[in-house]
Amino acid sequence: MAAATIKSSATRNETKFRLQQAFKLALSLVLFYWLALSMNWGVPQYGALAIVIVSLGTSGATIEKGITRFVGTTVGVAVGFLILSLFNDDRWATMLAFAVYIAGIGYFMQASRYSYAWYVAAFVPLVVWADNYPNFDSAFYFGTFRYLNTTVGVLIYTMVDLVLWPRHAGDQLNLLGRDLWAEVREQFRDYRRQLEQGQQPKASSDLRTRMAGTLSGTVSTLQDAYFDTPDISGQKRVWEAWRASARAMVDALELWREGIEDCRELDLDRLLPGLGPGLETLDKRLERISVLWESRLTDDNAADSNDHSLVAPLSLDLERSACRELSHWQRAAFMNFLEQLRTLDQASRDLLRTMRVLAGLEPSRGFRVSLPGRDMLQPSRWDPERLIHALFPPAAFIAAFIFWVFLYPPPGPAVPMFAGVLSLVILRTPMNPLPLLAVFVLSIFLAVAPIYWLVMPALSTGFEILSLIFIYAFVFGYLGGRSPALKSGPVIMFVMMTGISNQQSYSFQGPVDGALMVLLSGVIMSVVFFMFTPMRPEQALLRSLRRFFDGCARVARDFAQPGPAKPAKRRRLGRQYLGSMVLPALANIKTAQKHLDYRLYPDNSPENVQRLHDSLQSITYRLESLEITHSRIASQSTQVPESFARLGRQVCETLQRVFERWASLEPDDEFETKRSLQQLSQDIQQQLDDLTTERDRDRVSDQVLTDLYTMLGSVRGLNEAVGKAQSVIHQINWPQWTTTRF
Repeated sequence: MAAATIKSSATRNETKFRLQQAFKLALSLVLFYWLALSMNWGVPQYGALAIVIVSLGTSGATIEKGITRFVGTTVGVAVGFLILSLFNDDRWATMLAFAVYIAGIGYFMQASRYSYAWYVAAFVPLVVWADNYPNFDSAFYFGTFRYLNTTVGVLIYTMVDLVLWPRHAGDQLNLLGRDLWAEVREQFRDYRRQLEQGQQPKASSDLRTRMAGTLSGTVSTLQDAYFDTPDISGQKRVWEAWRASARAMVDALELWREGIEDCRELDLDRLLPGLGPGLETLDKRLERISVLWESRLTDDNAADSNDHSLVAPLSLDLERSACRELSHWQRAAFMNFLEQLRTLDQASRDLLRTMRVLAGLEPSRGFRVSLPGRDMLQPSRWDPERLIHALFPPAAFIAAFIFWVFLYPPPGPAVPMFAGVLSLVILRTPMNPLPLLAVFVLSIFLAVAPIYWLVMPALSTGFEILSLIFIYAFVFGYLGGRSPALKSGPVIMFVMMTGISNQQSYSFQGPVDGALMVLLSGVIMSVVFFMFTPMRPEQALLRSLRRFFDGCARVARDFAQPGPAKPAKRRRLGRQYLGSMVLPALANIKTAQKHLDYRLYPDNSPENVQRLHDSLQSITYRLESLEITHSRIASQSTQVPESFARLGRQVCETLQRVFERWASLEPDDEFETKRSLQQLSQDIQQQLDDLTTERDRDRVSDQVLTDLYTMLGSVRGLNEAVGKAQSVIHQINWPQWTTTRF
């Protein structure tokens, strides 16, 4: 009964919210059209379009989108004027100028936090050119009114949204944060049970995926909350530290899980007497973080503020006599586990300190936390893959431009313009373009055309037109609560195709030309798109796999490069390859996995593909662990004996060759790879035997030996992850995916 009541209440709240959002959209459009028509502004459809675009779920998201659209429009109008003033008498020079411009914008848009501003700045010059061709004398008039209408449309919806039923992003952030910490704590307890009982919970993988989605949503909502929640914007520096700490905490948790796998046969309680109390402290620390999150929401500063025992580092002293009984590889695995546990300890302490500041228990002045390693994996300034993707919009624009020049279809220059706009949409939000085209075309013929042909000609007064706008926007705004396509498609096509103005005229050809423009530009863009992107999901999966293994090979190559020459540059390159190749490719593999038709590939079952993804994810975590350990040792200027450095390079070179073969989807000699790694393992054991004898013990300090074992533990973990991936790869029927279907 209680569950049914809660579900009924949630349904009522959702319906109420959808009605409110639909009313705000309809009212804003009516107010804007009333103002634009009474002032006789030109091109009012662009102000209405801005209203539809910025009508989002929270005030913060609306304000951010409005500001970025305003900035993008400012830049786009200026660039449009510049290109037309330089090249308006030469169509081919104009084409090249626009192509170069949108290619540059497309490159930087992919790695920017404010990608929407880049997107608007890219397509507005195309609109300025297409809507004024060939009479460019009116371009300034068009650009001025385009700028005016966009600004007024954004301001009107923002004011309506802030006055009527405002929904702040800060409130949404509070709900997402509550879910995030509940999931983090549940995941920690699952991994703790795995450590203590030796069995991984079955729902752990699903929880991991859900936690990653919650974290992504929380970070995105935090960006919106800066614009509508003063308490959050006033502490932006602390919240940015919270964002970095939260990501570091989730990453550290997953890296620690990988370390647990390596220590299944070790008596950790004997080797690390403080492990049990330490894990209990970590659990209490996570519980305290949740409590502080709730106290921040209620301004309850009466909560116990004495967190000294929780903020203090864990006591993780080794039982050295027990450690001496371990073999070299067991000790390496244990030291790597300990390193990951210390990383988790540091991340959780930073997060707790940040939450104490946000809860008002500590001053924000002078507050600082250590920079998490994962936040260092920022996109590089130069990325060939991003450049290739950035060539898609100019290629689509050029193809449509040539089509227009030689065939001159009825929509005219609107064809290359809209092809450029659609390709930029696909570049910013990767998707299959065919469903997007279907939404636009169906919206024109099923929603817009009947209204335009049958209803609007019968309306003769401003009140009637405004009433129609309100009803239409309200209906589809409400339906958009179920699916965004039910709002964006019909409403965007309505404001763009009807061309409502004081000089209103009706023609059967209007919607037909609009649909023809969408179809021609969409087909051209789709053809170019599938030249850049595989059409079949299994081909997209194979391409992402090649990208993933190529990135892993490059990371291994940087570890294998000898000597002290430019070590900082090599570490930076390794992080760039992780951030720009390995991690995005893994995400693309997960996306392609959802679209596979397993009925066509009976040998490659969903379970096998999921195991493949899990093994690749394990390799990713192992590479990150090795990168963190390598960076820490390098920052401490630890002098690794040359004999070990040489053997480490040989191991990385072997792994590099394995990854390169996998990147080309070539079968590798599993026996030869294992034999090479086993021989290197024996050589490393011999070196460790020499170092631990009385004769050679004075060559290295205890810290160097500890660092060596930690590094070897990371390398050993990577080797095991590669071995597991190798066995999974041999279970995949690759010819089934590579065989041509058509």
